[in-house]
Amino acid sequence: MKAAGLTPRGLSLKAGLSDTAVGRILDGRTPGPRADTIERLAIALGCTAADLVSGTTITPEAASAGASGSDPTVLIGSINAAKTPVLGERDLPVYASAEGGPTGMTITSDPIDFVRRPEPLLNVKQGFAVYIQGDSMSPAFEHGDMALVHPSKPARGGDDVLVIKRKLDGETDALIKRLVRRTEDAWQVKQYNPAREFELPRATWPIAYVIVGKYARR
Repeated sequence: MKAAGLTPRGLSLKAGLSDTAVGRILDGRTPGPRADTIERLAIALGCTAADLVSGTTITPEAASAGASGSDPTVLIGSINAAKTPVLGERDLPVYASAEGGPTGMTITSDPIDFVRRPEPLLNVKQGFAVYIQGDSMSPAFEHGDMALVHPSKPARGGDDVLVIKRKLDGETDALIKRLVRRTEDAWQVKQYNPAREFELPRATWPIAYVIVGKYARR
C-alpha cells in the first residue's frame, strides 16, 4: 500500500470496497477478510492474493507496473494497468474462453486481442473483455458475444457478473450469470436458458466481477 502511494481509504475505494475496509483489516476489527476481499485488494495493488496472505514485500516498481505472476485470476484485467486508458483506443484486453461443461468457461491467462475501450471502462485501468461460450444466458448474452468487465466495481443484486473459480492446475474457470443476491457464504445467481436459480459457494467461487456491457457477436 505504501509502495503504491495509497492511504487505507484510497486502497479501499480503488478495490471497490467500503472506504473503511482496509482500515478495519489493519486495526484488527476484520481479522479474517474474505477471499474475494483479498483478491480485490491484490488486483488494486498489482500483486497476487498469495502475496498478501504470505506477507511478501512488493517493490514500488512492481506496484506501479501491475501483477506479473502466472496466476490467471490476477492476470485477468491487469494488462496495461500502468497505462492511462483512452476512450475509443484499442487498449482493452480480450481473453478467449473454451467450453467447460458444468464448470462454465475456461479462460485464457493471456489476451488474444485488444478492442476499443467503451465509456463504462474509461477510467478503469484493469478493465477487460472476455468471449462468451454457451447460451445459458441467452438472450441477454449470446454465444460469441464479448462481455465487458469492470473488476473493481462492487457486485450488487441485479448485476450481470463473471464469477471466477481458480483451479489447482492454474487455469481459471468462470460463469456468466445474473446475481440475485450475495450472502456471507454464497452467490445466489440465475440463468435464462434453461431458467433456474442456484447458489455458488464463495469458498469455491470467491470473485464476482461486474459486467458493464457487451459487444455483440459480429
